[in-house]
Amino acid sequence: MENIMLHDWLINKFLSATNNSVSQVVNVDKIATALWIIWKVRCSLIFDNVQVNVQETKRRINREFNEWLIHRPIQHSRSQNTDTELLSSKAPDQGVFKINFDETFYKETGNIGLGLIWRGFADSCHGVICIPTTAVDAEQAEALALLEAIKWAKEVGLKEVQFEGDCNNVVMAVNGTIGSVH
Repeated sequence: MENIMLHDWLINKFLSATNNSVSQVVNVDKIATALWIIWKVRCSLIFDNVQVNVQETKRRINREFNEWLIHRPIQHSRSQNTDTELLSSKAPDQGVFKINFDETFYKETGNIGLGLIWRGFADSCHGVICIPTTAVDAEQAEALALLEAIKWAKEVGLKEVQFEGDCNNVVMAVNGTIGSVH
């Protein structure tokens, strides 16, 4: 596997012979994980001049996916005093809205861009917000993005809303894991 090209590795990793729905869902999750890590590596190259190591990128994809398999939510918990919940990626039920939140963090300046997308049933888009601000690190930026998503949901009067983000520490903290956010 040391001399295999990233393209070939991705094809071997994700094109399985099984056609059952569980396998297809896991393959989609593997592909999403791989693409996310590749995107993060690309951003590190562009913004931080970090050299790309294909072998390390492949190990990171495997490590992140295995970590996700261990900690993926089996059932989603609701907080005690709100109708909001934090979910992994799937379309919201009819009558429920979803706000996806994410951030871009520039380490040298502390500048961040927060992105929010308000979606409804069948992935209809009801609005998009971009907010420039500052943070000390990417984790704080992700937490700020969630805060802005909650404020937006309250501002427009959403009662049934799901929030979706990709920072595991922020997700775990919101779902009650003390000490998740640094």
